[in-house]
Amino acid sequence: VLAVLLFSLYRLISSTNKKLAYFLLNIRYDDFEAHYEAPAGEPSEKELSSAFNLITGKFRHIRQEKEAQFQYLSAIVENVDTGLICFNAQNKTVLMNRALQQLLHKSHFYGMDAVRKYDAALFEALRDIAPGEKKLVKLVVNNQILQLALRKTTLKIGGEKLHLFAIH
Repeated sequence: VLAVLLFSLYRLISSTNKKLAYFLLNIRYDDFEAHYEAPAGEPSEKELSSAFNLITGKFRHIRQEKEAQFQYLSAIVENVDTGLICFNAQNKTVLMNRALQQLLHKSHFYGMDAVRKYDAALFEALRDIAPGEKKLVKLVVNNQILQLALRKTTLKIGGEKLHLFAIH
């Protein structure tokens, strides 16, 4: 009887460990589509499976909300009339919206060096402006003189420092 009880206990612990490892690996790889089932007649494994399913469902819901917020903010950024460009700490372009592309007649800047090649005055204004400060810069685009108003905001997202410029 003791041997049967020990074997049953070993099987239960082994099954629980495998299920826990599978659950943790799914979290590690952002796979929240897994469904956990317990064998019939095992109340503790049913509780564990139910808890895992509850947690993965919550993660799925959070991911869906995050994606909806991203889509919403992307639509706003693309449809606002103010030109926006954002650079990371390495001066690489992270974001450039449609309004800025139309204003400058330029589809993309790969980074601040590309801005320097495009127009030295614009580059210097972007480089020298302080967060919260407003600056005016004159620029010639398609044989038209444009007076651009710049404003800089510094953000820290996910440990990364970003420099967002509003240009209109």
